[in-house]
Amino acid sequence: MTARFPKIAAPVLALSLLAGCPEEPTPADDAAVHPSDGGDHADAGVALDSGVADASVTDDAPTPPSDGAVLPHECSVTMDASISGHVTRLCDIAGPVRHFTIAGVAVPAGHEYAQIIFGVDEASALKQTGFEDSEVRVTLYGGGPPPPALLFVQSNAFANPMESPYVPFTNDETTVCGDVDGGTTARAARIVLWVDGQDGADCSDRSTLTLASAALIETDWTQRFPGLPFAHYGQTASITTFPTVTLSDAPALSDEAFESAERCTTTIAASADWQPLCTPALGGAVRHVRIEGVRVLAANRFGHLVVGAPADSTGNPASAPGDRRFILSMGWSHLDTSWTYFRFNGGSSAQFEYATDDAQALYTDAASTVCVDLGAADDHARVLFWASGAGGADCADWSTLSAANALYDSAADTEHGDIWNADFAEGLADFIKLSNLGTGPTPEIAIERVVRFTHAAVL
Repeated sequence: MTARFPKIAAPVLALSLLAGCPEEPTPADDAAVHPSDGGDHADAGVALDSGVADASVTDDAPTPPSDGAVLPHECSVTMDASISGHVTRLCDIAGPVRHFTIAGVAVPAGHEYAQIIFGVDEASALKQTGFEDSEVRVTLYGGGPPPPALLFVQSNAFANPMESPYVPFTNDETTVCGDVDGGTTARAARIVLWVDGQDGADCSDRSTLTLASAALIETDWTQRFPGLPFAHYGQTASITTFPTVTLSDAPALSDEAFESAERCTTTIAASADWQPLCTPALGGAVRHVRIEGVRVLAANRFGHLVVGAPADSTGNPASAPGDRRFILSMGWSHLDTSWTYFRFNGGSSAQFEYATDDAQALYTDAASTVCVDLGAADDHARVLFWASGAGGADCADWSTLSAANALYDSAADTEHGDIWNADFAEGLADFIKLSNLGTGPTPEIAIERVVRFTHAAVL
């Protein structure tokens, strides 16, 4: 199945854009962390500085039931005029909020907006900055113009706090719904938003709420936060429509739906050709790669993972200054030792002779499984490399992986760390290249399969 994920770019809001407007907002077989085998994110936050952002919280939701009472799995609250310019606590449900619907909301132009806020304490007032780590906001912004109407997500806890596809239909009465998941040790934090009528989504029919029909998908946040037991809703004073907000502890999408979309597997042939690797259906940058069954039977044989090369690449893998290409090389050196080394942007690390905890050399003594996280911050790439059986790591169980037990951490490479002072290349292809298969009937270098993930195990 080929899934489509509409993400229409829109300008990121900045304080200068709205200057001079009165009352204007200045609108952020494995699992995700135990990999269950299984978007381009803007990185600018947006602060809201009027209406909801500075409003007080009114606790006019039903009083939680007394001890022993059973909370529902779903509840609804219809707003009224008292909500204008304020934020109100929504109703209580049995579990953490995993799905919400805002039905019948219209956000006109003129710097008006509505928000649903998760994870804040019932007594907390909204702030322009300094969100709680557990706090997540979904904002419908009606537009100025400029800027245009926006639908976006903000939180202090996320590495990528904002995504802003252009959604002019927020100016008309419509329904928006979403899944929100703070993540656990078994899955990464994520949020998915749908808008009625866009790409077949109908918030009243969960069968239509798929990854392909989503208006916005965020799955690449590096931090987790606890469950979302509280939810609030608010809108600016000039909005005259009052939607019904429904909360549920059951998400529209199952974990399995994400697991299958966040990973893909390529079986590697006994071939000296450049073998292209699959792309996960969810799209976006690949952040983790697991390479299974790496076995070398003779000297001067190598397998290479190449990240960011032209689709028509030939010859032996190489990296040149400025190409921002990453190459992980695994094999048996001419010095009759197991070698692992890393090349990036024209530079190279040392050749490392890694072994498992029982002193078994990688690749040369037996087939090995290795894995790598690919991350970047401030235009500086970072690589973490593990091998199953070394330092307690198991590449099939991400709970065993940490920066502390990585065999290689580029940030700790004091001798060659300057080679990582760029981000990874984008818009190119990734490959496996086997060098020097040998001339006999049995290949002397082999890799069984490669599994690629859209999120990292640690970074």
